[in-house]
Amino acid sequence: VSFKGVEMKVQNLMPYTVYGQTSVKTLSVSHSGDIGNYAFYGCTGITDATISNEGNIGERAFYGCTALKTANVENKGVISSEAFRGCTALETLTLGENVTSIGGSAFSGCSKLLAVTIPNKTTSLGTYSFAGCSSMKTLKIGDGIVTIPEYAFNGCSSLSSVEWGKSVEKIERYSFNGCSALP
Repeated sequence: VSFKGVEMKVQNLMPYTVYGQTSVKTLSVSHSGDIGNYAFYGCTGITDATISNEGNIGERAFYGCTALKTANVENKGVISSEAFRGCTALETLTLGENVTSIGGSAFSGCSKLLAVTIPNKTTSLGTYSFAGCSSMKTLKIGDGIVTIPEYAFNGCSSLSSVEWGKSVEKIERYSFNGCSALP
């Protein structure tokens, strides 16, 4: 982990590790453990994050990082509920092939997010997972997703292109509610 220009070797980033710090600008996390709940909650100075841990990203780990513009998420595991919720400046999101699950409201309210590709190894999405991503224009759903849950893309009013994975069998009610740009 790199923090304030100092490289540190850690196993896990515990809950509330850097909670609310505004001086952190660029974040690079590469370790073999989890990122705890609320670890970077409200770190309003972070603009770029590269995450390549071999564990899960905890609930609200990056919630409210309002300056975060680019996130490269290569973790091997789960992105928990509300992990990136309210990252209102997030424009570019790269999800690595080994992300297995995206929790409820994980990216909810990321209103500047332009495009999303859900990897083939991702097998579940939570409700409201990308709700309120009003700038999202394109969505590619990987082959691991069988069910699109309720409200998953609710309020993605700019969404005009959806590419379905070959395993999608069920689209629950209101999954694309408020997606007024869809044909």
